[in-house]
This record gives sequence, C-alpha cells and structure tokens, in this order.
Amino acid sequence: MSFPTATFRNKLFAPHPACRLNFFERAGSPQAGGNACLVFVHGGSWVSNNRELPETSPNNGYELCNYVLNNATAQKWSVASIDFRQGAYDGVVVPHSFPSYFPEPANDTGSAVQWLKDNATDLDLNPDKIVLFGSSA
Repeated sequence: MSFPTATFRNKLFAPHPACRLNFFERAGSPQAGGNACLVFVHGGSWVSNNRELPETSPNNGYELCNYVLNNATAQKWSVASIDFRQGAYDGVVVPHSFPSYFPEPANDTGSAVQWLKDNATDLDLNPDKIVLFGSSA
C-alpha cells in the first residue's frame, strides 16, 4: 500500500522559517472526539534529514506512519511529520540555512505539538491523544 497524499504540506507552526510540518489524515470521517495524532520527529542527530523522510520506504518512520494511516485499527490516526531548526553543519561540511544549537530543535518539537493542540478542532484531532515518535533525534 502506498503512502497517502498529504492533506497539506509546508505549514509553518512557529515563527522560525525552518519550523514546518506535513499533515496526513486517514481517509474517511474522523473518529468521535477526534483522531489521535502521531508526530514523526525525523532522525539525524538534530542536524540532518527532513520531514519528507517517512514518505519513502524503507526510510525510518515509513512503516509505522504508513500503517497507522492505512490499516483498520480501533483508533483512527493522523500523522504530522515535522521539520525543526537543525545544527550548524550536516556532516561537518554543509552549512544549513538556519543553523541552531540545542535545545532549539527540542523546543521546536514542543512548538509543533502545541500548534497541533491549538488547531485540534480544525484538524479533527483529539488534543489529549498526540504521540511523539522518532528515530535518533
């Protein structure tokens, strides 16, 4: 089964231009009380990769994100895959457009969760059922 098409992409969730997310809704009507939301935090030691990672097999996150969007479970899920400010260098040689230092990436992750909670009604989410999942970072 292929990865679903994003409901929307490149949504700014915090003032910094690197803080963006892609959002995927499971097909069909939302669950009463709102869908749960899996927030995918891509790996890369806070310095590499991006929010597109779980959309392509066999990348980290693909299997779980694809499963919750495409399979019948008692709980309906949505997925938000986020970008955050990353470290100054990827592999020590490629500078990022928005270099940052810890704890900024972790704070950006918290901002994404807060944005999802603040917009839960419009996104058909249950603000009490937001789960973080990631690899490495």
